[in-house]
Parts: sequence; structure tokens; C-alpha cells
Amino acid sequence: MKCKHCISLMPKVITENIDINEEKDFFEHVDTCPSCKAEYLFQKSAIDDLKSSIQSPNISTSNKLSDIMLNIDENRYKNKNANKLRFSNIYLKKYGLIATSFLLIIFSVTMAAHYILKDSNVSLTPIAKKEKNIKIGIDMAPNSARLISVDSMPKHELKELPLNYSYKGFYDKENLIVTNKNNSFSDVSIYNIKTGTTKLLVKAGLEKGVIQYVKAEDNMIVWVEEMQLGKDIKWRLAYKDTSDDKNNVLAEGMFENKGSAAISKLPLISISKGKVVARIEDNNNNTKLIVYNLKENSSKEIKSLKNQHILGLHCDEDTVFWSETSENQLNARLYNICSYNLNSEEIKLITQKADASAFDVKKDKLFFAEDNKLKLYDLKTRTDTDIVSKELPAFKDIIDKEFYIYSTGGFFLSDQYMEFENNKKIYIYDLKNNEFYNIMDYIDGPITGMNYILFNSDGTVVTYVAKGEIKTAYIDLSK
Repeated sequence: MKCKHCISLMPKVITENIDINEEKDFFEHVDTCPSCKAEYLFQKSAIDDLKSSIQSPNISTSNKLSDIMLNIDENRYKNKNANKLRFSNIYLKKYGLIATSFLLIIFSVTMAAHYILKDSNVSLTPIAKKEKNIKIGIDMAPNSARLISVDSMPKHELKELPLNYSYKGFYDKENLIVTNKNNSFSDVSIYNIKTGTTKLLVKAGLEKGVIQYVKAEDNMIVWVEEMQLGKDIKWRLAYKDTSDDKNNVLAEGMFENKGSAAISKLPLISISKGKVVARIEDNNNNTKLIVYNLKENSSKEIKSLKNQHILGLHCDEDTVFWSETSENQLNARLYNICSYNLNSEEIKLITQKADASAFDVKKDKLFFAEDNKLKLYDLKTRTDTDIVSKELPAFKDIIDKEFYIYSTGGFFLSDQYMEFENNKKIYIYDLKNNEFYNIMDYIDGPITGMNYILFNSDGTVVTYVAKGEIKTAYIDLSK
């Protein structure tokens, strides 16, 4: 399924007015496309909030909900200013006094929260303004970078991968974490890129369980599995030390299967230094961020949200980073990026203006989108450098035509490369050579779809559609 078609189906999915087969295809796409997943969660959250705000014995919301969904315009991706104002342009026109009252309530709550935070132990650290000519520990100068053609690109090796696997991540330099379609995705193996051989790591503990998310660190494997029980979904968060055969349960739960549940409510996970961080949601739109210390067999809640969603989650050394939807519905396409230090237990708000929920972090450097630019932010000095913007010569000819910052996904940062996906292209900024290029130029195209991407410092795994065929390939960046 293409992103454009997925977006067009969102009103039907949210109003539960969709064919069951089409709904299945929709969620299969959303599960592998961060941009569409973020958009779906935004639309659903916005409609749920508005619907609850106009509940009254004398007001029927069903017809109004259909009217609202018909006015969600997929062309807003081509006009960000219109996108930011669409609540004013659509909802205030339709609901007048009701919507205005709703916005006044939000304003009051926001102001109250502002004063409450002043006396809390939460440290708010908005992103610093850009300073010119800053070098962030690496020799780069994106203002003078070139966008080079495939003929001038480094000759990275491309290798096709089997289609019967779902690729969940990198285990190490030579192995990928996979689940097998032939086994109903009920086990986790490592797949050796060079030899094509596999080795079983874990099996789902639930009967007919499907493993959705997997993370690995040294000998520790952490995963999320789910199974359908009638009209409900049961999920389980578990881990295993590969030196023994025991599956250990960290958390489990149940929620109604209304289509979106299997996608939006399953836990997100990350792991660092024997600590698992999980985002867990319930049926009442409550979201918790919890740290599980595997060595001490203990857990701690580090943040709780109501009617907000955590969409991105990373651990880097002793710090947890996440992106969350804005509590200000007028800025519904903007995201907060926050951090939590596992040692000092301090929470910091890094930015409230991220254009995409996707980001990456490595060694005190944060790579994300803000103010229609891609930025590299130094977490120690609180300074940033623009990597992609309209002003950069390498991108000035394509940004207005087909490059939309707020639909960028798949961020990855390494010592040499910054990688990101946008509009069926995967761009690499080579920090050492000061060059941009699109590695999908290797593909014998044209590329008509691209749903699944994994990055690490040695290579990229991508699932794409070219000439009507679905393929998965590994592109070696190590040489």
C-alpha cells in the first residue's frame, strides 16, 4: 500500500467504516511506515479529543464526526502553514462557540501547567538558537555540501534478502534480527547477511503469539508479542538471556481490538546497559514510560501522560530519549523531544517544535527535524547545525518540489553518516566527504513504494517496490 492511499483511508478507519480486508492492509502498512503511523495517531487523537469535547445530551456527534473526517485534506503535506492552522480553518467554522470554548480550556490548562512546572523537579531546556559556523566534534560544512549523482557515489554493495522474513533490527555487524512469515512470526532468529543462515533465539510464550518488536544488547533479547483473543488483544513484554532457555515476563496486558489497538497500543521498547525502557498505553489513553532494571529485577515509572502519545523511543548510554505528541492541539503536527537521565533522574524538554516524531541520538548528538530543517544538536553545548534546509545549495532545487521535512523518517546518525528517508528516497550525508547522495539511485527503478527501513553504521536494509516487484535489499555502507 502506498502512503497516499493509506492517508486517504484514515477517515474510514477512524470512523470504523471500512472493509475488513482493506483495514488489514492499512494496518500492515502503518506498522512499517513511521510517517503514516504518526499521522494516523494524530488524526485519531484529534478526533477523539474533539468528539469528547462536544459530548452533550442535545448534540449528536456521529454526523459531525463524518463531516470532520471528510474535511481532512491529504494535500496539507504540500502546505505546512495551512496544516498548522487547519484546526482554526475547519473546526472553528463548523462548531463556533463549542470549539472556541474548547480552545479556551486548553489555553487555561496550558497556562496552569506552566506555573506548576516552575515548582516541579522537571528541568525544561528548550533547544538553543543556532549559532553560525559551529563545529560539533566533526569536520563538516553542510552549507557547501554537494548533492552527487549515482555515477559519483561510493560503490556500496547491494544484496537482495529473502522476502519471507520481517526484519526487526541489527543484532551485530553481520547479523539481522528477523521473524519468519512461514512460522507466523512466532519466533525470533538472527540472519547472517553473508551466509544466508539463521539461528533461533527465542519463541513466543503466548499461544499463537506474534512477535512484533525486538531489541537486543549483548546476550539479552527483549521483545513484544501479541495474540488475538476474540475481540481482545493480549500482549506481553518479555526478555531472555540467550545463555539460558527461560523467557521472563516484564509486563502484560489486554485491550480491545478495534483495528488501531494492535498498532497504537502495543508497547514500544529500547534497551541500554541492562535496562529496558518501555512505553505502555491503556484503553483510557493513559501512557506510561517505565524503566525495568533487569539486573536488580526492579521497575520505575519515569513519566505519565494523558491523551498524548509517545511515538519515538531511543536509549543512548545512560539517557532515555522520546518524542511525544504536543498537548497543545493547535500545534498538533509538532512534537516534543524529551530526555531522562537514568542516573540523575532528571527530565529535560529538548524541543517543543520537532516537525517529525522520528529522530536518532548518538554520543551527545541528536539528529531531528525542526522549523522545516534537519538539525544536528549538541546536547552538551546546546548548539545546533542545519544539515538540510531550503538555504543549502545541495537541496535548494528539490525541497520545494518534493522534499517535505515533516514527512521525513528513518533518522540515523553514526560517526560518518547521517541517513534519513523522504519521498521514496534514502539520503545520506557523508560527514567526512561533505556530500549528499540518494542510495536508492542504486536500484533499477523507478521506485514506486518504500515501506521498511533499518539503519546502522555498517549498512541499510530497505523493502521497496520497483517495476511492480516487492524486494528487500541490504546496502553495505562499511566499504
